[in-house]
Amino acid sequence: MIRRRLSLRYLIPLFILALGLVALGTTYVLNIRHAVQQLERNAEDTMRTLATVTAGTLEAAYRGDDTDQARAAIERLAGHRRIHHALMVNPDGMVEHATRVRWLNAPVSELEHGVPATLVAHLTTSRSARIEFGPQRSVLHGAFPIRIRGMAETFVPETRAWLMMAFDLTEAKTALRRDTLARLAIWALLLLLGCAVLYLFLRRTVLTRIVKLRAATRAVATGDFSSQPSIRGTDEIADLAEDFRTMTRNLRSYQDRFQALNFRDAQTGLYNRHGLERHLSQALADAHDSNRPWLLCNFDIEGIKVINSTRGHAAGDALLAQVAEHLEKMSLDKGIPARIVGDEFALLTPVQGRKTEELVHDIHASLESLRFQWEESSQPVRINLGAVVIDQSIDEVETATSLANAARLAAKDASYERVRIGRKDDPDLDLSTAPMRWVGSITAALESDRFELFAQEIQPSRLGSEPGLFFEVLVRLRQPDGELISPGMFLPAAEKYRLAGRIDLWVIKHLFEFFNAEPEHLKRISLCSINLSGLSLGSEQIIDLVSDELKRGALRADQLCFEITETAAITNLSAATAFIARLRGLGCRFALDDFGSGVSSFGYLKSLEVDFLKMDGMFVRGIGDDRTDRAIVKSINEIGHQTGKQTIAEFVETSEVADILRKIGVDYLQGYGIGRPMTLEKMLRRSTRRGRSALG
Repeated sequence: MIRRRLSLRYLIPLFILALGLVALGTTYVLNIRHAVQQLERNAEDTMRTLATVTAGTLEAAYRGDDTDQARAAIERLAGHRRIHHALMVNPDGMVEHATRVRWLNAPVSELEHGVPATLVAHLTTSRSARIEFGPQRSVLHGAFPIRIRGMAETFVPETRAWLMMAFDLTEAKTALRRDTLARLAIWALLLLLGCAVLYLFLRRTVLTRIVKLRAATRAVATGDFSSQPSIRGTDEIADLAEDFRTMTRNLRSYQDRFQALNFRDAQTGLYNRHGLERHLSQALADAHDSNRPWLLCNFDIEGIKVINSTRGHAAGDALLAQVAEHLEKMSLDKGIPARIVGDEFALLTPVQGRKTEELVHDIHASLESLRFQWEESSQPVRINLGAVVIDQSIDEVETATSLANAARLAAKDASYERVRIGRKDDPDLDLSTAPMRWVGSITAALESDRFELFAQEIQPSRLGSEPGLFFEVLVRLRQPDGELISPGMFLPAAEKYRLAGRIDLWVIKHLFEFFNAEPEHLKRISLCSINLSGLSLGSEQIIDLVSDELKRGALRADQLCFEITETAAITNLSAATAFIARLRGLGCRFALDDFGSGVSSFGYLKSLEVDFLKMDGMFVRGIGDDRTDRAIVKSINEIGHQTGKQTIAEFVETSEVADILRKIGVDYLQGYGIGRPMTLEKMLRRSTRRGRSALG
């Protein structure tokens, strides 16, 4: 039920009118009461006066035994305007004289209009006069004794009769009420006039100004702070209006600041996701209306979790600040820099006639030219970047952001150079590659054994120095339609949704099953290396599985090597140390992957009992042109050898890079220039053919 509120403009005059009416009503009641009381007192006085005069006449008539005189005295009373009736009653209660003939000689108690019983009883029980009202107080009854004094010496009067009278006050009281109402009607009109005058006064001085304040308040409630009520005066309402104007100015200022903060990242000062999407909507409209394409880059920073765990979050925040500052410098020419979340950033910039591939690689190169400075250490920054062109083929903001994010995830795959340009028609970058949507595919593939074992050969830098085949075990996902998916597409989702450990178990189990089924290949294998995710460090399932399979399988422990990334090892140092110790106790070996990506790589090397160091590919790729990368690779190689570890260089894609690594003294080489990934079965067959060829 909706309750309707009464406005002050009506409530105040109605309240005043109600008070006036209450006052008038009270006055009327009091006046009527007082006037009636006065009327009744006057009637009693008049009755007593008439009774005294008439009693004297009747006493004289009794003395002279003059009946006519007594009757005449009673009849004279009938002429009085207020007397309803008058009669004389003897001591026996019989009416002797009356203003009404039919009452003569009748008992007083039986008269038709009725004499109050109390008054009739009074005639026989008392000798004093008595006056009282009838039941409705409209008739005043009186009984007065008529005494005849005896001889002077006795002084004892004798009651010979009673004079009874009745005054009818009905008309008098009605006239009294009518006159009082007439006077009050005049006062009521004056009251209404006063209320109208007061209403106009309040409306001018109070109500109109309150209405203005109410309208301004309602505007503020809807978010409109432009309303500034102009109210003059020096009273409290004017002060309230001034305070209200001050409040709205402050609120408008706070709103502007809040809106600015709503589109800005508090930590870096860059645009946040909401701010980026607002500018992205404008860029999308510009691309459709003016056919001017824009480029959206989405990138993240590799290794920031390691920095947070080893150097503290202050170091991680410093890295974010340095990247943000560098990104702002890059965005001076109409670019929109943004921080999406965590270590994920974005850059929206106009293409301006440049080739997309050239622009994307220039942006990536500029970002990776940044070196993270913290205390006395310096470290290159590794960037995974995905980009998408905002043109007329992109119809929604969500499509652009999803493609850029999918391209960034694809850029994490080692087969790409940490850069990927997403296109709407690219089957590898369909929007279904969003991490959450991979969960169902990964789970289904695990349940139906649709993962496949691949391998990539790792060669010694000096040919002939290794007696057997050394390779890294890889995994691919086979879709129901036969499409083969590279790990860069689904592993990020597996890591995020904690499915990577199940994939590790699948790889280990099926690797043992493969060699148990085809043990003839084992004689040519020196070492097979298996990647483990950070979720598998400390896994009792993996330790139990490896232990059981080594006991009953054909694969020996010294042919088995496990790779863990430097990031995972440092993040879970205690778990990694214990895990490595238990599997090394079985005879297995370990490799530390992506070594050099952390700020404190060398400092933690002593704590990790590993056999191989796999250098981070970002140093190896540029070794031919970058002296700094070459110095870092040389330093890692020397540290590894001094600590009794062999070194492996990844991302060896050219013979020039391979020659430089051989001169430095790196022990093993891996990359597209050495051998591309292929199925495990195919690699083993090729190795068998090479062995037979060498024997022949």
